[in-house]
Amino acid sequence: MTTSTTSTILQMKNIVKAFGANTVLRGVDFELQRGEVHALLGSNGAGKSTLMKILEGVYTPDGGEIEINGTPVRIRSPQEAKALGVGMVFQEFSLVPTLTVAQNVFLTREPRTGAGLLNDAECERRTQALFAEMGVQIDPKQVVARMSTGYWQLTEIAKALSQDARILILDEPTASLTKTETEGLFELIRRLKAKGISIIYISHRMEEIFEIADRITVMRDGMRVATERIANLTMEQVIEQIVGQKVEQVLAWKDRHVNRTTAPLLEVKDLVAADRVRNISFTLYPGEILGLAGLMGSGRTELVRALFGINKITNGEVRIRGRSVTIRKPDDAIAAGICLIPEDRRVQGLVLDHSVKDNLLLPLLKRFQKFGLIDDAGGDKLVQSYVSTLLRRQSAKGGHRQMASSRARDTPHGRADSRCRYRGESRDRQYHPPTCR
Repeated sequence: MTTSTTSTILQMKNIVKAFGANTVLRGVDFELQRGEVHALLGSNGAGKSTLMKILEGVYTPDGGEIEINGTPVRIRSPQEAKALGVGMVFQEFSLVPTLTVAQNVFLTREPRTGAGLLNDAECERRTQALFAEMGVQIDPKQVVARMSTGYWQLTEIAKALSQDARILILDEPTASLTKTETEGLFELIRRLKAKGISIIYISHRMEEIFEIADRITVMRDGMRVATERIANLTMEQVIEQIVGQKVEQVLAWKDRHVNRTTAPLLEVKDLVAADRVRNISFTLYPGEILGLAGLMGSGRTELVRALFGINKITNGEVRIRGRSVTIRKPDDAIAAGICLIPEDRRVQGLVLDHSVKDNLLLPLLKRFQKFGLIDDAGGDKLVQSYVSTLLRRQSAKGGHRQMASSRARDTPHGRADSRCRYRGESRDRQYHPPTCR
């Protein structure tokens, strides 16, 4: 952290953050230079998101200092962050699908006519100018729902730049992009960098980091463990910094003993279902973890959606503990003992306006209903036992402090997501029932 002040746009010094008794950031330093792509790396629970949410004004630090352009600042809200030139593009898009690109870019900041009416023409002109500056071609009049995910990402970036962002945080920006869309995004990042915009790039994809980043900072267990120019590192060295072990140890095969002399827990034979699932067969034994691997679009998600009764099964057989079961809807899967943690938990797994308690009890309402009324006391007791069990297990394992602390922060009556931003991904907006009983 020895860069001269004149080239530094952001410094976060000795940042500390705790949720209850759990400290999730332990004196973290982070520095960003002008016109730099700085990758922020770490495993789940390392503290990356918490650090960035402090910079974005979602959380307030318990200790430490933040300087932007050499001036100490206090960031107490996303609005204050925007005023200081900080913009963040979250992994979950915040666009409204039914509005046009221009309407999304200037949402809540729409240009007005002299009479105080919305000036759509001016909104579209400004949006077109933004895209021209970015070097991309998107029709500002296009309805967002009709565009591919790659264009959603570009629209989010334009939205941040429209608020004069000089520090742009990209959280897993390629998670839903094709290879071609990713290449287009990287070209845009290089153009923004050339204009002096500084970018904090969060990703788990090592090949992307080595292609686009100038420097990296690695976090582990709430601490910064390394900051280095990417040109001075190998991929193996970066992985070792992230996990705290030699790559050979991390990737070494470890024998796992599963008793396959017993009857299978789950048998799937020649399963055919809507959307890419064709003649799939496998067997799962009690206590076994079965991995499903494949490229995006290969059918992994569609397979588990079929087993949970979301996608229609048209042929094949599913057996649980040797008994053939018919799964036509999620209730059938739950009754058979199958639970699903969906791919997009914010959109498909939680009702974000409801409390943690309400979300946990949604699939259990019948158990707590008496004469049409809900037994709140019984529900409170069960939810508190679940939260306490989760915290004990996470504390015993040592890692993933961030997840444990976020649960500690959210009392059972707290909101499931305090930001509760609209994320309308056009590929799947249908309601999915709660996924466990």
